Amino acid sequence: LFTTVTDFSNMSKSTQTELATTVALLSELGVSSSESAQSIQFLTKVMGKSTGQAAAQTRELFAFAQELGVSASGMSADFIKMQPQIAALGDTGVQAFKDLQAQAKATGIEFDSLLAITNKFDTFTSAANQVGRLNAIMGGPFLNTLEMVAETDPAERMRKLSEGINSAGLSFDDMSYYQKKAMTAAAGLNSEMELAMLMSGKLEDARGPVKTQAEFERLAAQTKEFNTVMEEFKQLGMSLAVSLGPVVG
Repeated sequence: LFTTVTDFSNMSKSTQTELATTVALLSELGVSSSESAQSIQFLTKVMGKSTGQAAAQTRELFAFAQELGVSASGMSADFIKMQPQIAALGDTGVQAFKDLQAQAKATGIEFDSLLAITNKFDTFTSAANQVGRLNAIMGGPFLNTLEMVAETDPAERMRKLSEGINSAGLSFDDMSYYQKKAMTAAAGLNSEMELAMLMSGKLEDARGPVKTQAEFERLAAQTKEFNTVMEEFKQLGMSLAVSLGPVVG
């Protein structure tokens, strides 16, 4: 926190303690303390959150990962990767991140791949190129360049892309070898396997959990259980040390 959060040394003792407790707690639960500190720095300096709000948001992302059933450490790393897009989206940025995580979970497509695909629609030129190629392959105006550029939420862009492809009535199993190759390249996907996942239809309804149990008490309870187990191991180790003392001597 001292080396990453620039205002940390100027904070009150109580605020420093709150942030330190959050970062240490999440570290015990598998989230890198360095990444937690980076998230807090981003939320306070870029997103304009108070230190208390930043700490709560960081804990909430952990709880969201649990409810979604994905790695908390992986989600933390993804959050850092998407920070430029989150900053550009403003108040809706964090929710857009959650929705994209839900889509990655539902389809099995890597989060990095989804983010890379949506970035292709940031400019009219690249969006027109992608949409033109896809519509040519699908045989009709199923996607609209202006709509894709105007929609800045990456999760919504992926939803529109999936809906457009599926509205063409194409079936992955019925497509020829070269159709799959062409569609994969036009959509900006890495492989035909990702195309199959995209056309599964799961992406269109993918949403994160409606409620996230982000309360600090839940994390504290988990840590208490963790510490209880560790204390038992410590006691076991001490008893073994005593019994093995003469042998070691």
